[in-house]
Amino acid sequence: LQTIVETLDKAHRQEDATNLLRTESVSIGEHQTLVDRLIEFGFLDEAEKIASEQRQIKFEEIRYGATRCDPWPDYLKKIADKKQDWATKASIEAAEIFEYPTNKKILALLLTAEKMKVESAVRCSLEIFLQTGKFPAAVQKCLENVKPTEKDCNVWPIPFFVFQPNNQEMCPRFDVLCEWAISENRPNDVVHWFDEFSKQNPKTRVQGKGIGRENVADAIINSHPERAFRFYLDLAEHEMETTRNYPSAIQLLRKARKTFENLGRIADWSKVMMEIRATHRRKPSLMKLLDELEAGSIVNQKRKEK
Repeated sequence: LQTIVETLDKAHRQEDATNLLRTESVSIGEHQTLVDRLIEFGFLDEAEKIASEQRQIKFEEIRYGATRCDPWPDYLKKIADKKQDWATKASIEAAEIFEYPTNKKILALLLTAEKMKVESAVRCSLEIFLQTGKFPAAVQKCLENVKPTEKDCNVWPIPFFVFQPNNQEMCPRFDVLCEWAISENRPNDVVHWFDEFSKQNPKTRVQGKGIGRENVADAIINSHPERAFRFYLDLAEHEMETTRNYPSAIQLLRKARKTFENLGRIADWSKVMMEIRATHRRKPSLMKLLDELEAGSIVNQKRKEK
């Protein structure tokens, strides 16, 4: 079928090729090929109708235990974006967050919500959801087949897009809140949410989730240099002692030194280096890299003094 379509396209018979796909793709299960074609040539309403129907079929399969792989929400988002139907796009993006929250998904929804002029309300509700694991009232009522009140819809002004709640992901997601704060350059919130995550019982966390401590340190190096220094030094020690990844350790130590510069304590850096050398003195490869690090630091300091 694809070969015939390509041949018709080369002959400038795009309409015939599209009609052929309309006729044949359904019978052989090539719905995605047809929807791709319809989107490409601007038949957005038709594409949306087919994508919605296929999404409903896939959703029922997922509900009864089939694989959770579902390409149709992405198609519906793409169509909504082309139609500038921000409410529909936001509803799908929100459902994806409620199923499995990530920072990337949150930032995408906020961009769409901004186009709807409801970014503030959505931001507030998402923060509560990530802190508590509880859906906004409007969403919860829709899941229970109860009509939300006007107040519910003002708090959560995004239309409902049916999804399958994943109870394993509903615990507080301080890791996502921390990543969100990092991406928006909110260092005080980064520290707060990292501390909340650290206090959380590992048994209640989403399995396999964590926060990259180097990313946290990078985000707070100017605002909280002492905390950043401890992160860098602990990570560098792990690389030197456990993984023996010395180049990585040197990169971390270079960042740690910058925290001392921010604190105006560059003179104390030599004490730190002496302790590291004493601890790892039997590692000649590391000692050589430390020599190069210190030599480079001296050169940079002289340049700054000039």
